[in-house]
Amino acid sequence: MALPLSTQNLEELDKGVRTFFWTKQVEGVTFQKRRLVAKNRLPAEHSVGGLQVPLLSTTATSFRLNLLQRIYKRMGHPPHLPPSTLPIIMESLLQMAGRPTLLDHVERLGPLQWRKTATMLKQRNLLFSQIFLAGAELLQIYEEHPDTWHQAAIVGHTAESIFTISTLEATDLDHREIITIGQLLRCGENGTLNLQPHEEQLATLHPNLRIKLERLLQNIINKRPSTQDKWPLLVTPLTSLLNSSNNISTIYRKHVMRSSTAHIGIAPAYLTRERDRIYVPDRRTFSAAYGILNLPMMPSKTKEIAFQVLNRTIWTNNKAHKSGIREDPECDYCGEEETMEHLLHNCDSYSAIVWEETSCLITELCAQQVGHEVARIQLTPKEIIYNIPHPSLLLFLTEDRPRKAILLLIQEIKRNIIYRRMNIRPGQLGQPVDRVRVLAHILSVVKKLKAMLEYTGILTNKASIFLMSSAQSYLEGAAGG
Repeated sequence: MALPLSTQNLEELDKGVRTFFWTKQVEGVTFQKRRLVAKNRLPAEHSVGGLQVPLLSTTATSFRLNLLQRIYKRMGHPPHLPPSTLPIIMESLLQMAGRPTLLDHVERLGPLQWRKTATMLKQRNLLFSQIFLAGAELLQIYEEHPDTWHQAAIVGHTAESIFTISTLEATDLDHREIITIGQLLRCGENGTLNLQPHEEQLATLHPNLRIKLERLLQNIINKRPSTQDKWPLLVTPLTSLLNSSNNISTIYRKHVMRSSTAHIGIAPAYLTRERDRIYVPDRRTFSAAYGILNLPMMPSKTKEIAFQVLNRTIWTNNKAHKSGIREDPECDYCGEEETMEHLLHNCDSYSAIVWEETSCLITELCAQQVGHEVARIQLTPKEIIYNIPHPSLLLFLTEDRPRKAILLLIQEIKRNIIYRRMNIRPGQLGQPVDRVRVLAHILSVVKKLKAMLEYTGILTNKASIFLMSSAQSYLEGAAGG
């Protein structure tokens, strides 16, 4: 991935990844599946309905940054790192191109200068050229980031516009040890920066350079960046990043993912629910609902179901009807229109009964936990669809693992409801499911969850296993009655 692949090559590889996601093969024939996530949301966080799958261009850039970091760390030939000829090759190429050393690039130059170096190296060594392009991309991210904009290098800043700083002017700044944007701004009484030029320092510079820096500062000040907890610093962000013990690629990928997430803002499923006048909580609560995907021990298929529920991509009879695959949109159990909400919790012939019995089960488990009767717990779309823990769980199940076991049980029951509907037998069509069969369905989920907890560690999950054993006993008694 660090090799110099063209943009076209990377786009073709990305297309292959998307094809893998949304196609399937049956007896050697490729069929198109539903596209469950739009292309622009693939690299975004789960909280906006994304898959957190980085584009290959992002992966390639991150590996090039790792290579840059390794070369930089070997510049001084430290004894604890294996010897490498890459630093020598890079310095020779920079010298041949008439460009500053790598150390100067890292400590004093911004993305425009890094891109200039990349262009001059392109004919000599494409790999090193793309390494400098990767560095320029990361530097620009830090220029625009609200926490690090003041640490950006002055020379080569993207806000330089057409008034670029010459080599002699850059040397003058270097001699004065004026490196970062924060050094050009005035400090307040508490030592933090404010958005006012440091007139005394600018007055000591050559008039032409002062005019250029004033224009540069004005371009930055016009964006009204935050000055909270900002101090003038001599060190650029890249200096700290390259000296870090962590791989710089991880930091870069996180920045790209957060940028994609911020651009989307909110998952489209939130807006479509508002449009269709379907109950949806506030935006923060809705985005937090995707956090259920981080629940320990949740099987991948269960995560997929939870994700599709939030994204409104569960396949229903109503969707099949609108797609021309089915003649009617009716529920196979009760004959009403089968939307996702109906399928999961509103069907009086099945799903509503499932959650009624599950509510009784959780109430009983909480009562056993505290040793006395508790108010009946009633699961609603808040708990079923949007994964909000019921207040009683937080109140009565004080241990973390048993509480998470109940949350996982709810997710597994959602999966089971969809599985049962997808595999409904002809004799069940148009017939409500009786209570004993519903209890048997819930019992099968409890047994499956208990077995999984035992498999992953009896001692670690002792309290959760005991809770599931109690649930099994309760359901077996209820079904027998």
